[in-house]
Amino acid sequence: VAIIVGCEEESISKTKISPTDIFPKTPTPKIAATPTQGSTAETPKPTITQPTPEVTLTPTTPSPKEIPLITPTLQQTNLPTLTETLTQQTEAGYFFDNGVSQEDKDYIRQGVKMIKDWLNVNLQVDVKGDVTVYGISYKTDTDELAQARGQSKSRSYQLLIYTSHDGWKKIEPTERKKIIGKIIGHEYFHILERELSGISWLAPFKGPYWIFEGSAEFVGFQAIIYNGLISPEEAKTFQINQVKSANLPPLQSLESKPSWDSTVATRYSLGHLATDFLTREVGSQTLALYFKGLTQPGDWRPVFK
Repeated sequence: VAIIVGCEEESISKTKISPTDIFPKTPTPKIAATPTQGSTAETPKPTITQPTPEVTLTPTTPSPKEIPLITPTLQQTNLPTLTETLTQQTEAGYFFDNGVSQEDKDYIRQGVKMIKDWLNVNLQVDVKGDVTVYGISYKTDTDELAQARGQSKSRSYQLLIYTSHDGWKKIEPTERKKIIGKIIGHEYFHILERELSGISWLAPFKGPYWIFEGSAEFVGFQAIIYNGLISPEEAKTFQINQVKSANLPPLQSLESKPSWDSTVATRYSLGHLATDFLTREVGSQTLALYFKGLTQPGDWRPVFK
């Protein structure tokens, strides 16, 4: 996951993970959590009864670095680099273009609901600003499955999901809800990290980068564990095996963004395990306290302690 500086008060957090590398192929575990509306524990693909009006997006877009933050309004139809023709907004906070299948819309909604449920129960906090989720089916020049970005002053945030990505299409049907839920949870938590800390989306994140990314990875997994899609033991075993399979440097060398970006992808597993270790005794609520503490001037270390 990387942060790319965009236009005014804007940056992009990107998920760059091959779905085949996220989880081992295992039978879909039984869902122990209370089924969401329109779904049952035996039917992981719920039927959304509410009609979903479509959003038509232009077939070509510039690099994500150039895309301005989109204001989700029906009146705005002449944006400089990304034009939307909206007949009607779908349920609050969601826009899908015509090519996004009903199944993918359901998975995206479920992913957002899972992370919000986990945050409200376990951290007693959620994003206070406006989060708009976009499902984008047309080809873009990004190699990412998902991106989060925002404007700090207005507290306006976006979560972009690219259903046309080759990696999205390669996800096994039995693994889709689990993997998509984890990816959305990871990116959504990046929005919360920025909002709690008050750190501009243009600025490098304060504190060790392995905490910034490791916390998002940890929370993404916690969301799908909470919803019964994978057991805590399965998640931890997977992460340990990932770390063992790579020659990773010590955490101290992964504090800066450049050092984090230049390390192999399994660094996410290391960050996840480190976050899991830190929160095991004091509780996951301390994550919210840590990021809120970063609003204080000065070094991050007193907050960490």
